[in-house]
Amino acid sequence: MYFRITVGGKRKEISTGKTIKTKEWNSKAGKVNGNSVNSKSLNIFLESIRTKKYLNLILCYLIMAK
Repeated sequence: MYFRITVGGKRKEISTGKTIKTKEWNSKAGKVNGNSVNSKSLNIFLESIRTKKYLNLILCYLIMAK
């Protein structure tokens, strides 16, 4: 699983280090389908990445990677 961020017209994809089967992914909702412990855990993980705290870290990474 990757996430993509665009800053100033520059796009960067960064791996989450997690994998799932394509059929388990809900692209419209942007999360993993299902109510299993694994699905819930992955969705919590993805939401944590979406928080401001992690986005600031990613922005710093992008600035340093120039």
